[in-house]
Amino acid sequence: MFLFFFSVVEEKGDCKNDIGIPLMASEYVWVWRSKEETQAAGNLVSSIPSLCSSCECDPGDNSETSLKRANDIVSLVNDYLNVIPTYNVYDSEDHINRFISSGAPEALVSLVLNSPTQCSKQAGEDSIKLFLYPNIRSLPKSIRKHCVRIVWEFCELLYSADKHGNQHPLYYSCRKTLVSLLKLICFRNTSKYVYVTQPSDTIEEFYTFVKELAKSLCLGLRTSRKSSFTVVSTSLRLSIENDVRLLAFFSRYMIRAIEDHVRLKGQSLPLNADDDFRNQPCYLLEIDFFRIVYEGLSTELILCLGEISDGVWFGKPLYYTPGWPSYLSVLRELMKFSKIYLNYEEDLFSEVRHYQRNVDLLVRMSKKSDDLRWLLEHKNSISSNSRDYLIMKMFPEVKFDFEKQHKMLIDRSEILTESFKHLSLATSTSLRRGLSVEFRNEEAVGYGVLREWFLIICQELFDPKGSLFLACPSDRRRFFPNPAPMGNRHRKYFAFAGRVIALALMHKVQVGISFDRVFFLQLVGGVISLEDIRDADPAIYKSCKSILEMDADSVDSDALGLTFAREFEEFGSRRVVELCPGGDSIIVNSKNREELLRACL
Repeated sequence: MFLFFFSVVEEKGDCKNDIGIPLMASEYVWVWRSKEETQAAGNLVSSIPSLCSSCECDPGDNSETSLKRANDIVSLVNDYLNVIPTYNVYDSEDHINRFISSGAPEALVSLVLNSPTQCSKQAGEDSIKLFLYPNIRSLPKSIRKHCVRIVWEFCELLYSADKHGNQHPLYYSCRKTLVSLLKLICFRNTSKYVYVTQPSDTIEEFYTFVKELAKSLCLGLRTSRKSSFTVVSTSLRLSIENDVRLLAFFSRYMIRAIEDHVRLKGQSLPLNADDDFRNQPCYLLEIDFFRIVYEGLSTELILCLGEISDGVWFGKPLYYTPGWPSYLSVLRELMKFSKIYLNYEEDLFSEVRHYQRNVDLLVRMSKKSDDLRWLLEHKNSISSNSRDYLIMKMFPEVKFDFEKQHKMLIDRSEILTESFKHLSLATSTSLRRGLSVEFRNEEAVGYGVLREWFLIICQELFDPKGSLFLACPSDRRRFFPNPAPMGNRHRKYFAFAGRVIALALMHKVQVGISFDRVFFLQLVGGVISLEDIRDADPAIYKSCKSILEMDADSVDSDALGLTFAREFEEFGSRRVVELCPGGDSIIVNSKNREELLRACL
């Protein structure tokens, strides 16, 4: 007799089991499963390989005996799936493992590939498809995820059986189901992988799929490149897009496994894949071959980018091939690959820069839904116009719904105050539907009024007499936030200014405002150097420069009389702000003057 976990009592209070023993709430309830039932399940699965072997020995005719055996195989597999103990996750996993260890997957695949009768081949396919979508949907999710091992086994067996590069259609169905199952269990490449305990095992398992998809993708790109002057069906485009999508899925987890493996070996990425790579602690054959796969795919893509030039006249395509939209997606995956090996990323985009015009064309041809922000990591690979285009794509598209537009009725004499109240209370959802502005006691409406409102509001917000923004002394058209300490109301006005600028960008209204480079560095969390503020604040730059260049003895003699405190002008009055705790009493000397400059910046 075997003991199996059945359920958990959820209700509060006492209850009794079959033999009258009281059970407390939330106590585990156990049931007994007979030895005969367990043995029956074992006999069921063990009979599948033997029956498959008998079918392969059939003379080749679809006799009644052959048909009966074929139907029996499908029935046996279906029965084995139906008796999976769904009440116990651990036991269901053991049930699946028995199917694998019995040799049933090998027998079914052999039946599909080697059986002389069509009915036996079909029986093998139908049996395997019981583990694939949509048939597998009948199983609970908790049980379905354990089928990953079986489907993975089918994929490996079907793939390894191919000797001529022509995969059986069933392989692609198995691979598709495998991806869905991995997504179902939210596979994460952490300390525990899919039924393996080491990242090196995951690298080995996933490399097969990456290699196969990269090979298929190279073939698709080559076909697209050589078919430039012919009409090609969209099936090629769909095939390339599917290969890119699957390659991105499998390579994502393989790259994570490589990162974990390298870290476990005491190394870090990128790897120096030189002649001595084989002697490094992290060396694996699959990592070395992964590099070869990358090089082959990158070579094919560069050739494809070069071919675009032949089909472009004055920046416009003379013809269109189905592969073009996928070129940037392939480049994105290559960029991820290149981060594994030293200098590969730099070399890749050095080649891409030779075809900047072609990449610009692909950017302009991209869909609104395409996420191309990764290109900004290598902004020199595209023109400034393409960079502007990509940045504008980041903003949500305005859905002009005239009935649900966010409407504002504004008094010109109180335009800043009333606009602030309106936008502060508005939700982002309502603003995405479009903005409608109407001035009180005026009949004009439409885009012209909206544009006028943007211009007036920006003039008010960036008025030099105000306290929110300061103009650069060297260029009065560029602004940066006033560094003086502000109260809560001023912070709200900064948020309001941000909304106004964002809305102007969304509605594509030029407001004539430019921010200084220092402000953008602050937004992205960049390090600001002294040279960065040279144009923004020449006075501060000159003062800081003179402090750095002063003789150390002069600084130590307190000739400057400086401390770690700074004065700000706020609404006509002077205010001292300490740059660090107790800064007003810390005297600047030759040793800490650089700290003072960093604090000021």
